[in-house]
Amino acid sequence: MNNDYTQAELYEIIYAHAEWLRDLHTGERADLSNKRLRGVNLPCVDFRKAYLRGADLREADLRGAGLCEADLNAADLRGADLREADLQGSDLSSADLREAYLRGAYLRGADLREADLQGSDLSSADLREADLRSADLTQATLYGADLSGADLRGVAFCGANLYAVKGNILALGPLGKRNRLTYAYSHDNIVYVRCGCFEGTLAAFAAKVAETHHGNEHEAAYNAAIEFIRTIAKLRWGIASC
Repeated sequence: MNNDYTQAELYEIIYAHAEWLRDLHTGERADLSNKRLRGVNLPCVDFRKAYLRGADLREADLRGAGLCEADLNAADLRGADLREADLQGSDLSSADLREAYLRGAYLRGADLREADLQGSDLSSADLREADLRSADLTQATLYGADLSGADLRGVAFCGANLYAVKGNILALGPLGKRNRLTYAYSHDNIVYVRCGCFEGTLAAFAAKVAETHHGNEHEAAYNAAIEFIRTIAKLRWGIASC
């Protein structure tokens, strides 16, 4: 695959990084930024705090890897196997994670801003307090994932499987003339709605519905959805006024 390192050379880097983790004055912090590492076989590797910015890790086997606080900004992880990997606090902003396997991954507090997660498997992943602003979760599987406290503003959810997801998020529908789903979620005790090209507060969504659908067949359905969101926000999310 014309990678930049052989497997043996990678093991030397892993050993030096392990020494650095034990004692910052020995060993050497792994820096594989922008390196070609496609298809590498590194299950359970300890790359905590490693530099992997822009690395090509397509189809890499990183099952159970320790990647806590690693810098994976803009890394190419398409099709990578990251099942059960520890990515707590890692920087995955702008990373390409299309079709990646992240089942059961620990992503608490991870930076996933503008990450491309189309078609990825995030089943049972821990995404508590993760920053997912403007991430693309189109057709992603989030069955049983924990999104409690995650920042979901600007996320594209089209076709995502949100069944049994934990956290302050709702999918309602199909609604409107295009029969699409409408999503509601909260951040900092403010309820937001994502419906097609619209994203804004629940109050702004109600105003938009009144403006766009006044008197037509969809107005009643949207208003019923708005009242349902308000009820859930009050009873389950603890947001009394929205």
